[in-house]
Parts: sequence; structure tokens; C-alpha cells
Amino acid sequence: MVNLAGVKTCDETILQELKEAGIKPIMVGKREHREVPSEYIGVCNDFIFNRAWYYWVVSGYMPLEHAKEMYAKYKDLNIRVAGHCGNPPPEEWCEPKDYHDKCKPHSDKFWAKEITADELNEICTEIREQGEQFVTHYHIDTQEGLNRFVETVRSNCIIG
Repeated sequence: MVNLAGVKTCDETILQELKEAGIKPIMVGKREHREVPSEYIGVCNDFIFNRAWYYWVVSGYMPLEHAKEMYAKYKDLNIRVAGHCGNPPPEEWCEPKDYHDKCKPHSDKFWAKEITADELNEICTEIREQGEQFVTHYHIDTQEGLNRFVETVRSNCIIG
């Protein structure tokens, strides 16, 4: 993918990439103060796609089962879990859907100095391991990776 940081005419490229992947473009208006000043985002089954300088940032809830399958099949396409440059396995970066909501009260206690960092880490680690696991965001560096991500979402009827 080409670097679109600061490119004022980026929408043509973005619309082309979205179309090739089968992602619905949504016009959100001028976003001149963003890294990539596009007027568009993409949406597919509740996954949100935002173009960054040379990759797509994807937000949504990919079930761990499908994240693992995708990693096994397409690891070389740079569909990067959590945007991690080391492209680690998804098991290292998954969490239940309500993870942040459940951790927030404990985080507030930490900032109020009612619990220690170690106690917060222990509580949030326990919360992280409970319930169905999801990968909540990706960075995708290649058009083929974007295409395969959308194919996985559609073929498995995944609602992010």
C-alpha cells in the first residue's frame, strides 16, 4: 500500500482499496487534521476501517477462533493483531468484549492510590482471561491482507 500521509487527493486511492476488498465506503466529511485527510471510512459487518499512512486500522471484535485461523493461513500478508509490528499470534492480544468496562473501576482505584500496580495487573489479568475472547483491532499492510480479512469476516458471518 502507498503512503497516504498528508496526501490531499487520498480519497481516490482509498475508495479503490475499499472497493477491491468489498468494503462499504462511508463518507464522514473532511478530516484535514488527521494523518490521512480522507473523507471516507469503511464498514463491513460492524468492523470499522480507517486508512492510516501505509496501512488500514481495523476496529471490531474478531472471535479468537477466526483470528487464529486467519493468522495460520495469512500470517505473511501482514494482518497485524493489535497493530503489533512483530506480528505475534492473536492469543497474546485477545480479551473479552467487556474487558475495559470491567477493568475501569479498578484502574480508577489505582489512580486514587487505593490499590497497587501489582494488584491492578492481577485483577485485570484475571478479567482478561474470563469469557469469550476477541481481537479488537488490527493493522493491515497489504491489499491482499485486507481482501482476506474481509473474506474471513463475510464467510464466517462475523459481526464485529
